[in-house]
Amino acid sequence: MKSMAKRISVIAIGLILLVVIVAGGFFAGMLHHFHPSAPQPHYPPAANTLDAQRQDIRYFRQLIALDRSFAPTDRTEANRRLDALEALGTVLDRPHFRVSLMQIDALADNGHSKVENERSAAPLELPVRVAAFSDGLYIMRATEINADLLGSRVTAIDGQSIDAVMTKLEQLRGGTPKWRRLNASQYLALQDLLYGIDVASDMQHSNWTVETPFGATITRRLDA
Repeated sequence: MKSMAKRISVIAIGLILLVVIVAGGFFAGMLHHFHPSAPQPHYPPAANTLDAQRQDIRYFRQLIALDRSFAPTDRTEANRRLDALEALGTVLDRPHFRVSLMQIDALADNGHSKVENERSAAPLELPVRVAAFSDGLYIMRATEINADLLGSRVTAIDGQSIDAVMTKLEQLRGGTPKWRRLNASQYLALQDLLYGIDVASDMQHSNWTVETPFGATITRRLDA
């Protein structure tokens, strides 16, 4: 009986190990399929800044090629835009280059895909934070010097209506309309993006027009 029990125990352990190995292999396969590792950038030293920009574009092309959420027509459009970027004979400043890549990535219309940056390349931030409500976008946080803007509804930025600005910013991240709007409301505080998408005319500041809770209209220069 002891010998039989020992044999059954060994078989059970073997079956458990087999299940663990099969499950681990399945999980590893799923992880590799849906979360492939980014390719290593093997490029020679750039000859100049234009060459460096083109290397960045080639690498970005490799990255989005791993994103399976692109529809065929959107993939074609993404590649067309990358071709146009790579063919440029001029170097884009960082904000316009960042925005161009974000717009291309957003073509996947996948709420999980996004272009991020390292801390050393973080966008310049404005001294306010905005939240979207059913009747508009309101300043809900501000630095002490801009505290008088709290609770004000944003109506324009650098002469462009807030609706026009939001329409532009909603093209920087894919997903449902509400998800795009949520992200756009957060992008409003990033001066680099306002400049890169041609809302602000200066990389360091933008002029916001708001309607205060008391009905007054204020235009305030906000420095990043």
